[in-house]
Amino acid sequence: MNTPNRFERRKQHTRQQLKQAGIALVLEKGYDALTIQDITDRADVARATFYLYYKDKEEIVWEAIQEQWDVVVRELRKHFSVYQVFDEYPGLIASFQLVAAQREFYKIVFGSRGSAALIRRKEAYLAAAIEHEIKHQKLQTSFSHLPPEIVAQFIIGAGVRLMVWWIETPNDYSVEQMASMIYAMLHPALPTAETPLKKTVNQNSSSSSSSSSR
Repeated sequence: MNTPNRFERRKQHTRQQLKQAGIALVLEKGYDALTIQDITDRADVARATFYLYYKDKEEIVWEAIQEQWDVVVRELRKHFSVYQVFDEYPGLIASFQLVAAQREFYKIVFGSRGSAALIRRKEAYLAAAIEHEIKHQKLQTSFSHLPPEIVAQFIIGAGVRLMVWWIETPNDYSVEQMASMIYAMLHPALPTAETPLKKTVNQNSSSSSSSSSR
């Protein structure tokens, strides 16, 4: 593996500066109000420098988002290579954990006042990842009789919409509960006892009993 020379390191540093400035400003100003001038001022680089790396603000924010999801996908594939095959539940857990860790950022970017273009890019990215795993017979779903591209679009369409609802709407559902409920809907033929939903149902029952006894 070649070590980056000084010029390459400087380019990487500038790119990272721009990206960090963009993410910080999304949290401060919101996505709609964000301008390229804001980003270059915060990163302390010339406006022309921005265009050496990015086309527009959508591209810089998407790169930051994609890097986060690349880590999730890589870790899942590493984990799944041990077990040879897997279902949707670990991916659902990992996805909700990532969003929960940066809830405010994702609420701004993907919420009702966010970017429809960024949502479409995220859906396309995740659908491609799922389709790849189905085609390589790594992902086991309840829809093996259907074309992989249709199954991938269905899973991501429903999953992303519920994720956006979860971060935007006040609710007490945990990461595990959301993942379990989506999993149960994707596997309606399975009895509750054979899905992760059993655990969350039991947790809810225990919580309700504890509350009523106090």
